[in-house]
Amino acid sequence: TERPSVRATAVMSLSTLPRQLKPIFANGRWRKPAMSLRKQAVLRKQAETAGQLWPWAAPSTLRARLETRRKGHRRHREAEERKRLVEQNMKGMDDRVEQYRRAEKARRVRVDVWSLLNQDDK
Repeated sequence: TERPSVRATAVMSLSTLPRQLKPIFANGRWRKPAMSLRKQAVLRKQAETAGQLWPWAAPSTLRARLETRRKGHRRHREAEERKRLVEQNMKGMDDRVEQYRRAEKARRVRVDVWSLLNQDDK
């Protein structure tokens, strides 16, 4: 008898594939799939060229990636709010600066060095 080709073997074994394609949880451990992803890809391509559908194809994630909004940089996202806050804070800034300067001037004690030196002589 003639040995079947690899392509024919791939198409014939499609019925037993679901168990071989996925990892199995047995005896409290995960076991590797019986068939590596590379071999799965070869079989899928062979089945598709033989005119068979590959029913175990993973769902495409392209749609999910297209629908997600790009986050961008934080400084760009918050630029408008920051600009508004700066404008709001600058409205009374002249008064606040003047008030701060007066408070600092009052806080500092002006010491006359000559009068201190003269006190030591007495």
